[in-house]
Formats: sequence, C-alpha cells, structure tokens
Amino acid sequence: MAGNPLVSVIIPTYNRAAIVTGAIDSVISQDYPEKEAVVVDDGSTDSTGEYLKERYSGRIRYIYQDNREKSAARNRGIREAKGEFICMLDSDDVLLPGALSAMADCFRKNPGADAVYGLSIRKDKEGKERRTDANRKYPEGDILPFFLKERFINNNSFMIRRELMLRYGMYREELTNHEDYEMLLRLASKLKFYFCGSFTCMVRRSGQSAKDNYNKIIGQGVLAMDCLFSAPDLSPALVRLKDTLYAKEYLDLAAASYHLGRWGLFRQYFRKAISRDLFTSMRLRFFRRYIVSLVKY
Repeated sequence: MAGNPLVSVIIPTYNRAAIVTGAIDSVISQDYPEKEAVVVDDGSTDSTGEYLKERYSGRIRYIYQDNREKSAARNRGIREAKGEFICMLDSDDVLLPGALSAMADCFRKNPGADAVYGLSIRKDKEGKERRTDANRKYPEGDILPFFLKERFINNNSFMIRRELMLRYGMYREELTNHEDYEMLLRLASKLKFYFCGSFTCMVRRSGQSAKDNYNKIIGQGVLAMDCLFSAPDLSPALVRLKDTLYAKEYLDLAAASYHLGRWGLFRQYFRKAISRDLFTSMRLRFFRRYIVSLVKY
C-alpha cells in the first residue's frame, strides 16, 4: 500500500433511518484521510433516503435499490465502490476510532497481505460490552485451519483489496443466514489475512439479531454449506472438513428448532449432525436438550 489509497466502507440498510446514522458517523469521523461511506438503501419505506440526504448533504454516497435483502445490497455497494480497498459495516454497528488507519498500517507492514482484520467489541441490548481477548496470539497468513475452529473475524472487522473481493468473495444472494460466514470461509481458503492488533468494530444488537430469527434459520436449512461446496477450486482443507461443517450447520438448525419448541425437528437435525460428525456433535447441552425433547414430545 503506497500513500493513502481510497477505502470504501459499504453500509447496507433497510428501514433504519434512526440507527444507520451511528454507522455512517463512525466512518466519517475516522482519522484515515481517504475514505468514502457507501450507503446502499435496500428499498426502505421509512424515509431513510430523504433523511440521509438532508443530514449528510453530499458527505456520503447514497444508492437506492428495490428490496432484495442484505447480501444483494452489500454486493451492489462493492460493485459501485470507488476504493482500492473495502470494508463492510452493518447498519446497526460502528467502526471504532482509528480502525481504518490501523488496518491500512497493517497492509503497509505486510506487503503480501490480501486482507487484514481486527478485533470486535459486542454490545448487547442492555448496553453490556463483551470484548474479544486482545492478549492472545492471532493467526496470520493461512488462517483457514484456525477460522474453522473459531470465528475470530466477523463481517465488520476486516479490510480487503476490492479486486480480490470481486474475484473470490461477494455474498451469495440466495442465503438469508450465514452468508457472511460462507463468504469468509471462501476468502480464508484463498487469501492471506494479517492481524492489525487493534479493536476495529463494535457489534451492537438493536432489535432481533439474524442469529435469533429461528424461523429464517430453519427455512434456509444447510443451503450455506451447499453453496460453499458447490464453489469451484475449493481448498483441500475445506473439502476434508466437509462433514464437520455440515454437522455444525445441523447443530444450528437443531438449536433453532429447540428454541421454537419444535421437538421432533430438533431430534431430526441433531441426529443428522451426529451422522455427519459424531465428535463435533458431542456437546453436553445438545444431549440434555435431546432428553428434554423426548419428555416434551
């Protein structure tokens, strides 16, 4: 990275006029000099467009499209971004001060980097913060084996060369859940990631989180893994762990079914997880839930 190339931060939004301003302000206030906030309005009906145009008056790039869900909005922003580098930012989350500078500096220090990442702070509805452990060592280079075990990168915590996102990334628009996880698995299997050593984003829970929309999770099934393993030229490491990744998806479906009180469906998904990878599925809470499901139904 020579000088300060333009960094585009993509912010998809839908009916969050009062919330998305926090995300936008966190981009505008970054000390990194060359940046743009690209806000993709995914068919809002709450006057988001008028409000943002009046509030920011040319300080952001506002793009409107008919409602096609968040993955399509993110992809639209990536395609229309002008930056050499891009970051993603959900409309209810914020970049932390100095995040863009920290990640840009990491690129400068690591010329072979394709992407860089930082740490996250998670803030729940009651305002309680949970920080990722900053004192441990985080992987660099080929991070896939580590990311398969722990999701230490999230959708808002990394910066990537735009050309590589267009080539290897982009979001599967048919997915309504785990679309970011599926994409990050593909990226981690192809690219070299480096750790910038800083907290870069705060993930805030405002309203229902996607991971708590149990009906949507069940409705998608294991499509995220079907999409992943239909991609060409997959890493051998991913192929070897196909059953493990499917088992994890079935466990998520089992958990969603349990929360909805759909006991028979819970048992069905739990058995599928066991059939894929017994070791991955051997979690005490799921066996306890299995016993409860037998009593309930």
